[in-house]
Amino acid sequence: MKERRGPAAAAKGLEDEVGLFKRRTPGSARAYERARKWTVYGVHSNYRVLDPYPLYAKRAKGARIWDVDGNAYLDFSMAFGALVAGHSHPTLVKAMRERVANGTIFGFEGEETAKLCAHLCTRFHVDRVKLSNTGMDATMYAMRFARAATARGGILKFEGCYHGSHDALLASVKPTRAKAGDRERDQGRHHERGRAGIDPRHGVAGEEHQQRSEVDGELGPQRRLGGSGLRRRRDLGLRRLLHSRSLLPRSHARSPAHRTA
Repeated sequence: MKERRGPAAAAKGLEDEVGLFKRRTPGSARAYERARKWTVYGVHSNYRVLDPYPLYAKRAKGARIWDVDGNAYLDFSMAFGALVAGHSHPTLVKAMRERVANGTIFGFEGEETAKLCAHLCTRFHVDRVKLSNTGMDATMYAMRFARAATARGGILKFEGCYHGSHDALLASVKPTRAKAGDRERDQGRHHERGRAGIDPRHGVAGEEHQQRSEVDGELGPQRRLGGSGLRRRRDLGLRRLLHSRSLLPRSHARSPAHRTA
């Protein structure tokens, strides 16, 4: 007779897995107790909040990551897609060491910024790029550019998805079924003019008219005008790595076919 599986069996399976997790990760439990004294939930991103406590990582190399107890895991997340070359690739480690030895955050613009932006513009067929320090910054800038370019205030957001922790988008991230929008009825309108996108390295890319409005002062003062020198050095090293391994085609001239009216 086939074994029946239901809520009780699922609850028992979850209980067993949590017990195994606790036995394997006493170091993470201790790290959590220390961290929660000084930080809300013991973490600096709500996505890391887990029951019974978060997992605390110690080191990573290639496709593997080790926690503070020495347990090794295959990393299928890679920092939510940011680590396209894996953890601690020698080429990137070398580039970042060189950058650290010569300073990382200047409070001024570095010359490597233009090199990275030129590559991104050519590679992804956009006119200008504005680097940012986090994905949250990038989505915030993208919204400002879109509103300035279209003179519209509405923003279409994916139901149940996370797009940064600023107020404009931190809504309906994980709604209950009762609070989610009606899937049978369109809740908003999508207005597209030009093209704007979010780069996985944290930045906003788009056509020139979309970003020019900020330069002209229409979006108000900005204080965070670019990523750190360390991040720029890492990204330039990553570009060289990808080209050397033929993972990306060489940059080529833009054509009208790549532009959006």
